[in-house]
Amino acid sequence: MTGGTGTTQLSGVNTYTGNTTAGTGSTLSLTSAGEIRFDLANAGVGNQILGAGTANFAGRFRLDVADVTTPAGSWTLVNVGTLTETFDAGTFGLAFLSGPTFTNVGGGLYTSGDWSFTTGTGVLTLVPEPSTWALFGGGLLALIIFRRRRALVASRDALA
Repeated sequence: MTGGTGTTQLSGVNTYTGNTTAGTGSTLSLTSAGEIRFDLANAGVGNQILGAGTANFAGRFRLDVADVTTPAGSWTLVNVGTLTETFDAGTFGLAFLSGPTFTNVGGGLYTSGDWSFTTGTGVLTLVPEPSTWALFGGGLLALIIFRRRRALVASRDALA
């Protein structure tokens, strides 16, 4: 998206969801009134901000997670390994497309339910609460017991 030595400033609600590249010598600036949309899918698939330039984030990352159907995963939103990036702790934030915003809990960590984003890694993560895993495990155990009982009844009936 950017190249050369110029600055690209995003100051409105941007609905473009492809990769955004800040090329060497260029600056990508998301103002406090601006938004960048991320369209996420399973297996870490989604668009991201990358390149070897500079990126300054004061606005909001808007997350479209409608295509995420797995209970856990991670997505690189900002490639912090190649970019020179800054996140304005006073104005930067994240929000779901049609839902709640994330809470800035400090230290570059933003959370919303089972979701978290860390500015130090540029990675968005979905990790279910332990109670969610317990509920899933309990349901799986009940299914196994049900099938085992059905198999025992069927084999008993076959012997009779």
